[in-house]
Amino acid sequence: MKPLAVLIISFILSLLSFKIFKNNWDYILSANVAMSSMLVFTAIGHFLYSKGMAMMIPNFIPFKTELVLISGLFELVTPIGLLIPRFQHDASMLVIIATLFITSCSNNSQELNSKVAALQDSVTSLQNTVQQLKRSDSLNIISIVDQRQAIKNIREEIKHISVSANQSGSRHGQPKSSWDKAETLMRRQY
Repeated sequence: MKPLAVLIISFILSLLSFKIFKNNWDYILSANVAMSSMLVFTAIGHFLYSKGMAMMIPNFIPFKTELVLISGLFELVTPIGLLIPRFQHDASMLVIIATLFITSCSNNSQELNSKVAALQDSVTSLQNTVQQLKRSDSLNIISIVDQRQAIKNIREEIKHISVSANQSGSRHGQPKSSWDKAETLMRRQY
């Protein structure tokens, strides 16, 4: 949301500046200045939060942090091309392609993260229920069977999501360590 705010605010300020100083509404140059400002803003984020951004890259791609830093450099160089008329078309095409790629990675990452969070909530809820039953000393054979079946179901869900994530290239999301954490947590507890 912050890059969008930077884009809109810099566009308005640039447009007003051109009107005041050149007595002309230069929409194209204002848009290029706004896009350049936003790209510099997001490039700074690539350098400050490189580890977090590396988590969005699929597991099968090596050198994730380095890839994030290279894309940050790309976002620092591209604004120069947007402001030089000779390179505007090529730079704008690169920005469009990069935006489409980044948007698809981000959407897949959010989808997978929500599934992992839901599974982790289920595991936590199940653990709390078992702890309450253990404390109340009212654990009988039927509830043990029910709890073990519930654990088996959750493990199957984790395996299913893990397999589907691996088949689709890890879906640009949660690193494998989250799957391992969920399974290790369940094995340790049960």
